[in-house]
Amino acid sequence: MGPAVLIDTAGVVLLWSLPEVLSSHAQDLMWGALSPINAMLSHSISEPTVNSTWHIAHRNFDGADMQGCLNFSPVWFQQGRNASTAFPEVSATLKARNPDQDGRDWLEQMMVQSAVLSAAMAIMHPNLYAAGREAVIHLYQDLAVPRSDDPAFAEMVEMLRLWPSVFTAASVMVNRSTPFHRDHNSRVQWYDLLASIGTYVGTW
Repeated sequence: MGPAVLIDTAGVVLLWSLPEVLSSHAQDLMWGALSPINAMLSHSISEPTVNSTWHIAHRNFDGADMQGCLNFSPVWFQQGRNASTAFPEVSATLKARNPDQDGRDWLEQMMVQSAVLSAAMAIMHPNLYAAGREAVIHLYQDLAVPRSDDPAFAEMVEMLRLWPSVFTAASVMVNRSTPFHRDHNSRVQWYDLLASIGTYVGTW
């Protein structure tokens, strides 16, 4: 299957599909960047007897040597917090107080590839790219920097300086099956960006 665009009856682009747009070398670099977070990935999967969200449910992983699901963000709303009143924080996977600092190693190794993916978004959806870039700049200049006397915001300043993407969060999903689902908090013009790497069969 070659490159394709899915368009609805109103002419709105719903999906871009660009198979093999990432070179083998780029994919190798992205796969290699997983090595530091291998232990974090394995610890992210729930126990078989636990009734957890499907993102980390044991049944959705195939038992490969490397598997799991982690979220990384410089501005993450903690679960259970009211997003309208609470401030975001650096995700636990990137916090300095986390005894496992391998998440920061992953971020460093993904700098170039994350920037390349953002550049692809600039071509596919220039308005969304511009909005994401502006949001990251405002989070840095208007939220984090003015409050940088607070250690939590000082850490946010550090992570936003390093963050290479116009998306404010990245999910790393390794050897996981994803059931059909719908994101009810999204809109048709808000794209997610999925980079699928490696070799696999029986999926689409």
